[in-house]
Amino acid sequence: MSDAETGDLNDALDAVFGPSLHRDLEPKHRALASGVRFVRSQTHLARWKEGAKGRKMTAFECIEAFGWPLMARLAEEPVVLIARPGPSVAEVFADRRRSFGVPTGDLARRVGVGPEVLEKAESGLRKIPMWLLTRIAWALGFDYWTIGHEVPAEATESLAHRRREVTGAPQPPSTEIVLDLLEAASIHNAQLRLASWLAGIGGDVPPRRRAPHRPKHRRPRTQEEAWRQGADLARRTRELLALGTGPVCDLAELMEGRFGIPVVRMRSQPALAGATIRNGEDRGVLVNVLGINENPGTRRVTLAHELCHALWDADEDLEAIRIDWSDEIMGADRRPDPNEDRAQAFAGELLAPAAVVGKAFLDGGRTPEALHHVMRTFGVSLTCARIQIKLGSKGAVSDRVLRSIGPVELTDWIDAELPRVHDELPGLKMQRSGGLLGACLGSHEAGLIVPETMADLLGVTLPELERALDLRGSMPPTPR
Repeated sequence: MSDAETGDLNDALDAVFGPSLHRDLEPKHRALASGVRFVRSQTHLARWKEGAKGRKMTAFECIEAFGWPLMARLAEEPVVLIARPGPSVAEVFADRRRSFGVPTGDLARRVGVGPEVLEKAESGLRKIPMWLLTRIAWALGFDYWTIGHEVPAEATESLAHRRREVTGAPQPPSTEIVLDLLEAASIHNAQLRLASWLAGIGGDVPPRRRAPHRPKHRRPRTQEEAWRQGADLARRTRELLALGTGPVCDLAELMEGRFGIPVVRMRSQPALAGATIRNGEDRGVLVNVLGINENPGTRRVTLAHELCHALWDADEDLEAIRIDWSDEIMGADRRPDPNEDRAQAFAGELLAPAAVVGKAFLDGGRTPEALHHVMRTFGVSLTCARIQIKLGSKGAVSDRVLRSIGPVELTDWIDAELPRVHDELPGLKMQRSGGLLGACLGSHEAGLIVPETMADLLGVTLPELERALDLRGSMPPTPR
């Protein structure tokens, strides 16, 4: 770069991000250090000023969402166009909603407006206010930052944004479950983006490792092969995590901290047990805390089941959202799917290694107390304990003996795999706490996002958030 070009770039950086003592020529570095704020609408970006209407953003958020070439135009223009040629936001929203079979009224209720407001937004006759655009984008699984600037191409929609592609016999998902899955996808995307930003500036975040999405083993063809493979993969996972043969005490934290797999806990319809969602190269997990998963042992089995899909299923097996229904997790209505059998075997062996619990049951005299000791020690459901004990005893324990023993309450595991509740944010829903809350707090403290962004992502009002941030010293660290 010539001296003249260097001078022109410095002038442009100063004009957009404000003067800096450090003549850093990297636009992202200058954006990170800048105190200048910007505001965007559905179609345009400008410098923020008091009273501006739209979404307020940091310089860093803007350069990550729109890039330096677009922002450089602000050196000479007060307002720049961010919308690109192609389908309008209104068309994209309407197509996504219809493709999932979501009625207008159901989506309107989810975003907190009347059906006529949503119909007007989808008509494209007027620009959509940013508060409404943000809510609709979030509810339909779009990227919070780039919606309106980057139109998702069909080829990149590996989240399988078509209702007919959602995997999950024996029943199609209800509209409420579909919307829950899409919200989980939005949470996954936001959490991973924030974690990536923090990692890029050397923030204190868990390493984001890509899970081994392309396993060397072939897809199991029989139930016996699936169970053998699932147990083997569980042992390999224990080795990766250096867990030994003891209980796994916080599986969700291990998934997020060691593998970078976001875990969303949500109150959804009881028919849904869990789901694994593939979005581009990323994978995330949703676990319903209602229905069968109100039992902490079953909840942990469901989470381990989804971990198997997220870690070990090949890409071609996750071209769609993979739903696991409650009846299937409980074994009442299992579809003939080797990947499901493998995930079930994986879950049991990861949480309660068969050789260990089988020996413990035999050493305990094959009594109800011995089985209950296994459940309490490893935090697993009665069904899981029975299966693992039978496998570990290698035929020494009959089904009749195991079926004669009933469940026991897992009092020590009652809050297992649930995110912490923060009284300082009473409006915070369960699904937006945990990893997303931790990523938001870290990003805000690093100056990467404005409070307005944090409030949007957490689904709380700005006054609620500001009050909570004032009490930040009393908020315990949130595990990611």
